[in-house]
Parts: sequence; C-alpha cells; structure tokens
Amino acid sequence: MYKLEIFSQYLDNRLKTGLPGLESHLKMTPLNDGKPIRKIVPNPDARVSSVMILLTESNGAIQVLFTLRSRHLGSHSGQISFPGGMTESEETAAQTALREVYEEIAIHESQINLIGNLSQLFVPPSNSIINPIIGTFNHSKVSIIPSPDEVEEVFFVDILDFYNPEKFKREMWNIQGYLCDVPFWDIHSSTPLWGATSMILREFLDISHSFFFPEVQNVS
Repeated sequence: MYKLEIFSQYLDNRLKTGLPGLESHLKMTPLNDGKPIRKIVPNPDARVSSVMILLTESNGAIQVLFTLRSRHLGSHSGQISFPGGMTESEETAAQTALREVYEEIAIHESQINLIGNLSQLFVPPSNSIINPIIGTFNHSKVSIIPSPDEVEEVFFVDILDFYNPEKFKREMWNIQGYLCDVPFWDIHSSTPLWGATSMILREFLDISHSFFFPEVQNVS
C-alpha cells in the first residue's frame, strides 16, 4: 500500500538532489549498431514544449496517467504519451503543461498539485525540447474528458508495473531505414510505450526507485 501524499513528499525532496538526465534517457534510446540513432544536442531552432506526468492513487497503488494520441495528429500520432504540447508566448514550462492537460483531458489546473521538473529532452522528429513536469491529482474528484481531436484513449498504469522485468522488452525495428534495437514497455493492448515518452518515464522511474525498493540498488 502506497500513499500518494508520502510519495509526493519523497519526490519533492529527491528533485532537489540532482537528476540523472542523459544517463536515464540513454537507457530507452533506440540503437543502431550499438549507437543511439537520435541526436542529443538540440537544434538552434528547436521549439520548446512541456508534458505533464500526472500521478494519482487508487486502492493503495500509485498510478501514472497516459494518453494514446489521436491517429489524425501529425507528429507522433497513435503513440502513447503524456499530456502536453508546444509552449505559447510568455508561458512557463508548468503553465504550458497545465494548459495542455486541460485542453486534452479537461483536468483544470486547480485540481493539480505541482511537484517539480525532470530533465529536458530534445526530440529530433518534432524538433522540440520537452520540459517534463510532475503533478498529482485526485482521480475520484476529477472528471476526465478526452478531446476527440487530440486523444484517442486515456489509461492508467501502476508504477510498479514498470519495474516488472516481464513488462520491459526489446525488439529489432526498422526506423527511418535503419535496423534498430528498440527498448519499450508492453503495458498497452495494442501500442508499445517507447521513444521520448519512455525516455522521460525512465528518468522518473530511476529517481523513484529508492521509494519503492529502499533496500535495493537501482542498476537498471
């Protein structure tokens, strides 16, 4: 049994002690001949965006909210993602994430408790720099209404599922003409969780590991 309030306090303290950043991101990066296929350093003209890692508690389990992006969208359509999007003028990273959550799934900012930020991640396909924000909400007091233009599905995954080795897999995929070794989580009936979302999630799991497994060193 885990309490979201206690986990939130843990995260608040943990975020003040530094982040693994690239070390975590590389664990979920597709490899071609053992080398990452994605560019790490942002382009000078990269746009800025934010996503929200939304946490809630259900029956003693801490869950993460994900969306399945509409297949009508251009970039990253049909993929598992966190709610998020491009930053508008004068917005902070947190303001962008809160606005996008409301636009995509109708959770108002007044219903979200912000905890802090993870490391930025550059995403070459969309030429964007993502700012991941962590927030919590009470699922029992919130009505989630997906925007049909942006979200095909909203679903929740118990954090502990991501530490289950049976859920973590690797396959050889053809990505833009390159045969790549792709790590992903098998947590959805039809869609693997990979790419930028998995890289952000990996850092979140790495900093959360000690909360769920205080006696075990994180070597994943």
